[in-house]
Amino acid sequence: VFKTGDRKHTNHRSVFDPIHVLNMRDMCEKHITIPFQFYCLTNDPQLNLIKTEKIPLKYKWPTWWSKFELFNIKGPVLYFDLDIIIRDNIDNVINTIDSMCKSNDDLCMLDHRRPSTHHVKYGRKQFGLNSSIMYYKNDMSIMIKSFLNLKYHEVLSQKKLNHGDQDVIKHFIKKKNVSCNPITIDNIQWYNGFLEAPNKTSSIIYFTGSPRPWEQKEVIYPG
Repeated sequence: VFKTGDRKHTNHRSVFDPIHVLNMRDMCEKHITIPFQFYCLTNDPQLNLIKTEKIPLKYKWPTWWSKFELFNIKGPVLYFDLDIIIRDNIDNVINTIDSMCKSNDDLCMLDHRRPSTHHVKYGRKQFGLNSSIMYYKNDMSIMIKSFLNLKYHEVLSQKKLNHGDQDVIKHFIKKKNVSCNPITIDNIQWYNGFLEAPNKTSSIIYFTGSPRPWEQKEVIYPG
């Protein structure tokens, strides 16, 4: 998802530019041999990148809330946030994620709760599911239908849900709107500035806020 006009809605000190879409597309082309089509959901009518299918965003939801429009696309869909680094071939990672989807109606999301050296070291044992990487096989339109039924302004007013899309997705899982299988793959690693350096063998490094991939020098970011 690439959006313009979000600077006033976010506290993050960096936002995304078209080059980040281009870099994600190039990383996918370089490190995936399984046939795929690269799509970008966007509100930018000027965005025009080679080998990229553009899907216009329908709603004017700010920041990460636009991610819910992903669920209008019929699967199979593998979603990546733009602040991700793919370092080498991920065919096996994709096949493993696919096998984790026990049903055609399941949603797979990153398990951000697994114990690890940096989680234990910094006393953060429970993180919850993370939407930086998501996968589903079939029709997941129930997600956006459920979100529309919540009414957007009501979502922001509920303290338990106002942290973002991940809290709302977890809410739907709890209410049994959708079933979810956590993605638990050691080859996918979280990185943030206050944590130790990423494992050099990890195929995918995902970031959650500052620093963004292009704001650090420990892991090579293309471009």
